[in-house]
Amino acid sequence: MFQQPGVRACASGYLRFLELHPEAKAETIAMRDRRIPRMMRWPALGANMDLQSVQAGTPRIDFVRETFSVSEAMTYYQFVLDEILDRQQRDAG
Repeated sequence: MFQQPGVRACASGYLRFLELHPEAKAETIAMRDRRIPRMMRWPALGANMDLQSVQAGTPRIDFVRETFSVSEAMTYYQFVLDEILDRQQRDAG
């Protein structure tokens, strides 16, 4: 099991990314015939994005577990990395 600091770092990094790119807070994606906030794609593996905070425009990630497997931690890491790289690519093109 992986202790929380690595997943906390990913969560903190993603929230910081959202602060630096406030336009990302308003983005939505199509999912099952409806639109949802893009931020809600954040993996819900024990460090979960709070929907009400997203709707209020002040995203918050709630930790409901103390430990994570390496694969769960890597899922969070990969999500943050993908979001950053996607934003850079869209900004460049």
